[in-house]
Order: sequence, then C-alpha cells, then structure tokens
Amino acid sequence: MISFMSAIYFPHSNGGAARSEYISGNDIIIYSGDGGPGSGIKGHTTPKLSAKDRAKYDRRIIGQKTSSGTEIKSFSEHSYQRIAERGISPNRVLQMLAQTPSQDKTNPDNDIYRHNGSSIVINRNSGNVVTVMWSGK
Repeated sequence: MISFMSAIYFPHSNGGAARSEYISGNDIIIYSGDGGPGSGIKGHTTPKLSAKDRAKYDRRIIGQKTSSGTEIKSFSEHSYQRIAERGISPNRVLQMLAQTPSQDKTNPDNDIYRHNGSSIVINRNSGNVVTVMWSGK
C-alpha cells in the first residue's frame, strides 16, 4: 500500500496545466495535466451562461424562498459558471431549494440543499447562491 506523504504543485507560468509530484518514501509520482473543471488545476475552459440564460435563471429563481425561508437575492459569478459547466437547470435549482438544508461545514453562514445527486450552497444572510454541484449524494 502506498501512503502519500506530501504533494507539491508546480503551476505552469503560462497559467496552463499544472504538474504535481506526490512523494511517498522513495517513490515520486508525477501528474501533469488539467485536473478538469472544479479541480483548481488550471488549463480548462469554463463554459459561460449567456446574458439570455442568466436572465432566465434570474427570473425563475431570484425572489424564491428556500424551505428554511431564505429569499434568493443573487447569484455569484462562480455559481453562474458552475451552472453552465455542470448543466444544472432552473427546475433542478428549485427542487434543491425545496429540500431541508444542512449547514456548510466550511462556512456557518451557508446552507446546503441537496436533491437527487445535486447540491446548491446558499448564504442565508445575503440570499446569494454561492455555488451548485453534482454531489453524488
């Protein structure tokens, strides 16, 4: 069994794909490439929602309330990018908002709403949609 002791990341100077070296005992495993959307490793292009599609989400979602009473007031730029990248529909967003939330462990001001393998993170103080994702849960 290999136990990874440390990881060193070397981003390319051109902002492209990163190289990672994982060191375990005498073994070094080098990964070079794009980690894919959401990985934090640069090199991929992120789809963008058109102004028309943003307006569609805004009309359908802004002003709606979550199951816990938080009114949705805005989408972060990050959430618009993730919606486009991950193919999350307005209907799915509404289905997630109707679920019972759990508290985000990394930010106590955020609630996470899950529905059939997708999740949405809402800041309950601002009503801002922070991000959306396929969670597999």
